[in-house]
Amino acid sequence: MRYCFLLTCALLFFLLATEKSYSAQEPYHGSIQGMVLDQNTQSPLPMANVTIENTNMGAVTNEEGRFLISSVPVGHYVLRFSYIGYEILRRPDVIVKSDRIAFEEARLKPSAIRMEGVTVRGGYFPDPENQPVGAAGFSYEEIRRAPGSAGDVSRIVMSLPSVAKVNDQTNKLIVRGGGSMENAYYVDDIEIPNINHFPSQGASGGPMGILNVDFIRDVTFMAGGFSPAYGDRLSSVMAVDFREGNRDRFEGQVDFNITGFG
Repeated sequence: MRYCFLLTCALLFFLLATEKSYSAQEPYHGSIQGMVLDQNTQSPLPMANVTIENTNMGAVTNEEGRFLISSVPVGHYVLRFSYIGYEILRRPDVIVKSDRIAFEEARLKPSAIRMEGVTVRGGYFPDPENQPVGAAGFSYEEIRRAPGSAGDVSRIVMSLPSVAKVNDQTNKLIVRGGGSMENAYYVDDIEIPNINHFPSQGASGGPMGILNVDFIRDVTFMAGGFSPAYGDRLSSVMAVDFREGNRDRFEGQVDFNITGFG
């Protein structure tokens, strides 16, 4: 009986110590790093403020315009970029994963500063209009969580004005009544004839897109009025920009979804 009592006490002590050590552990953390650039000149902006809204975490960019916010708890946040002489930019849907680095690139637009005794008014140099009226942009997070898109960049634009789909078995786009071959696709400013698995002959569509959504930074879809630099396409232009990778170390991720395994 004495040995049983001592064994029971030792077991209870071990369980209490284990529970205390687990409760003392901190939640999983990741980090956010990226760059802050001038929208017009693409030059880096040193000493720019980058903060996570509703928290006390943030960072300041270095001489190369780069920043790093470490020890960020896992979750989704809103980043706030600010710099004297530039408009404030907020970047929603920033996802932080455990022991991973989320890369964000911000391009700030210059703005006039009103000082005491001096009034600065814009209008002498008009702002260039880079985007046509029929342009729509989508971020990586919007594509990933769009219902019914299955991570396909072509299917997410089917609900836009002036765009129609052929059927549910293909992602061919009919823009302003034109044929699917009249649509152009550019990945990092390189024209790709077809961005789909098992592409349809004589068309620019297919059953499912071949681009991995995790590699995409944003997508710009122009249904008309686009620049002549995109060639002689008649209906639409889809420009896909890939995000910056991790230049410090290799990272791995396993995906299994409706488009396949990767």
